[in-house]
Amino acid sequence: MRDRQSLQSSLLKLFAEKLHVEVPSPNVDLVEIGVLDSLGFVTLLMHLEEDFGVAVPIEDLDVERFRSVARITGYLSERLLTPAA
Repeated sequence: MRDRQSLQSSLLKLFAEKLHVEVPSPNVDLVEIGVLDSLGFVTLLMHLEEDFGVAVPIEDLDVERFRSVARITGYLSERLLTPAA
């Protein structure tokens, strides 16, 4: 099981190695700096499923959840670290 810091580090590595983007800070707005356009968003979702085993359901497809590495970390934490009820 991964903790939040490990998830964030893995996400930064994913952006660098698979999306070829160096994210300057976990809190930087990825949409604002042009990293997450429509194609980038779909590619990110694909990698989240491949790398973390998280399929993002349609009701979670809100760009606000994915605007920064910090927000994506929070989303993954909810999906991966919260025990199932």
